[in-house]
Amino acid sequence: MSQLKTDRRGLRAFSLIEVLIALLVLSTGLLALANLQIKSLQTSHQAYLLTQATLQAHDMAERMKSNTAYSYKNISNVSSKPDCHLRSCFPEEIAQYDIYEWQQNIKSLLPEGTGTITKSTANSFSIKINWLNKADPQNSHSVQLEFDL
Repeated sequence: MSQLKTDRRGLRAFSLIEVLIALLVLSTGLLALANLQIKSLQTSHQAYLLTQATLQAHDMAERMKSNTAYSYKNISNVSSKPDCHLRSCFPEEIAQYDIYEWQQNIKSLLPEGTGTITKSTANSFSIKINWLNKADPQNSHSVQLEFDL
């Protein structure tokens, strides 16, 4: 009978070790799952920023296509917005308004976002939007769109 009691204690101790090992494996798995969730959220946010930059590039291209009377070659940075809501604007003022609105949208949607428009050829333009990756400040992202008017 004393032999039987010793075996039960050994089985109980073995069961406790099994439970501790199972908890260790479970906690490691949960930590890996939490890390995966964090990476997923970061990647999702980067995809969101990329989408916003792409939408802003296409928005400016459409604005430029709708105002073909102005060449957009001399305007790169606009500090004030012309008031085109209350009065008629000339094509140059519409271009200034469009660029001002576009730059404000980029600044509000993208971390440290900037946008530039360069004229490649006679009717070809390139729109480039840059923004900072907050997770890695040394690494910035950009979207470039080239189109013809």
